[in-house]
Amino acid sequence: MSGTIHAFDFLSQSDFKTSAVVPVFGNDRYLRSLVVKHLVEQLSGQSSDEFAATTFDGDQTQWFEVYDELTTISLFGGGNRIVVVNDADKFVKNNRDHIEKLLSTKSDKSTLIVCIKSWPANTKLYKQVDKNGLQIEADAPVSRRGKSKSRDDGKIIDWIISQGADCDLKFSKKSARQMLDLIGDDFGRIETELEKISLLKSGGSVSEQDVVEIVGGWKAKSIWDAVDQAVDGNTGEALVLLNRILLSGEHPLSLYGQLSWSLRRYGQAYEAFARAQRQGDAISLREALKQAGFRSWGGELENAERRMKSIGREKISQISRRLLEIDLQLKGTHSQPDRAGFAIEMLFADLAMPATK
Repeated sequence: MSGTIHAFDFLSQSDFKTSAVVPVFGNDRYLRSLVVKHLVEQLSGQSSDEFAATTFDGDQTQWFEVYDELTTISLFGGGNRIVVVNDADKFVKNNRDHIEKLLSTKSDKSTLIVCIKSWPANTKLYKQVDKNGLQIEADAPVSRRGKSKSRDDGKIIDWIISQGADCDLKFSKKSARQMLDLIGDDFGRIETELEKISLLKSGGSVSEQDVVEIVGGWKAKSIWDAVDQAVDGNTGEALVLLNRILLSGEHPLSLYGQLSWSLRRYGQAYEAFARAQRQGDAISLREALKQAGFRSWGGELENAERRMKSIGREKISQISRRLLEIDLQLKGTHSQPDRAGFAIEMLFADLAMPATK
């Protein structure tokens, strides 16, 4: 195995070909750490040995330090020298010529692992490693159709099921999807929540409701309550609940999964209702809400039906697009906490506006 591979695929394999330099690239620090651990164990033949690799901070280290470590015989045995440079964007930028020269060597006695966020495919380094070695992408997987690409939720769901099995937990596709909807593609937090579920349930099957109750916690419940208040027209109450969560130290971006899950169900209900009408097989609004996952007990279904009418057809039909806009804002123009909070506040204000007749 050589070339470019996603972290999910790499972590399940032990037979791979490397070159003198192995880039681990992407924004997910947790996935990068899993990949590096697997790499070091496979290259050194040692499991969890603190002396198997030498680690440097890419913002602080110089090339001569890394090169000396790569070419020095280990005091603890073994001929293969492994050096890991974390946060290596600046290091690679400053030492590109040295790294290209190192890549041209044929030595199998040393390996330099660079953990880097940005690794553009149009660079000489990328093409050089892709042709002769191994580079691992540590980000949410994407699926491509022509020139467009989107997050590959299917692969993430399969990964959640697999990781859950390692904790003696049996997830269905639906319960794994529920976890993805609530948490998003924060893989470190997914692992933490899996461990929490394992402790509380002591293994066994995990239902969608288990995920909602265990993973959600008070912050998830509060954001759902805030959405309900906004839809009911109580903007002030919605903003008070949002502010309480933000004051606890939660970044607005981390709330997006719970918020979008809560609102997306209304969009799914609308789509089910509209689809049935187009096909001449009309269903009631209540039945559409059931199909979207609203429960038929505890008044949830009745409240959802009332809120659906309050939001109105026009806004409901655009809810998926609106959520995508918020997601892009939180990851781009509104990534700073204050601006991110403002984006959610504007969404609540929009939801609270009475439906146009």
